[in-house]
Amino acid sequence: VNGKLIAAPAYQDSYSGVWYNKEVFANAGVDEFPTTWDGLLEACEKIKATGVAPIALMTNEDAWTTMLPFCAYIAGQEGGLDFMYQRFPTNYNVPAVEAAAEYVQKLFNYTTVDAIGATYAMAANNFISGKAAMLPNGPWVVMTFYDENTAPAGFADKVGYATWPGGIVLGTVTRYGSGINKDASPEEQECAIAF
Repeated sequence: VNGKLIAAPAYQDSYSGVWYNKEVFANAGVDEFPTTWDGLLEACEKIKATGVAPIALMTNEDAWTTMLPFCAYIAGQEGGLDFMYQRFPTNYNVPAVEAAAEYVQKLFNYTTVDAIGATYAMAANNFISGKAAMLPNGPWVVMTFYDENTAPAGFADKVGYATWPGGIVLGTVTRYGSGINKDASPEEQECAIAF
């Protein structure tokens, strides 16, 4: 903003992707989770036309649900993984980061009216209450979809999970353990189990 960096990738925890409401997607005519970033924006446009905010973003606290697509977009760009593997980068003015900032700016056309200044709890509530179709997050959130103290009965049955476009998941094994994409080959799965 005004030539100054206001965001930097901070994601270093367990694997993470996107939770989405399959019912909302179907009502919007989106048959499957998009596999490209342009496809994600096209899906957002269709979902927005139904009156539901496509994605639950937030900017307060650690900007968690906004930081996840930001980091995933970086990781999918040329040079992005090299950038992400730096523990403490000294230069954020690289094409992958700039492209991610531009993309996330577009996502703000598809979020809830309270996203600026919202906390994670607000973003999660927007997803669980049906005000938003997607919630970027990791596997630890799944129990809240089943808990009738936090979600309507049967809500978990409406929820699907996807990797970011391009098959990207985020994370390291430093905190919560290891994970492998379910689309990995049997050989890769065997290696992961052995590891």
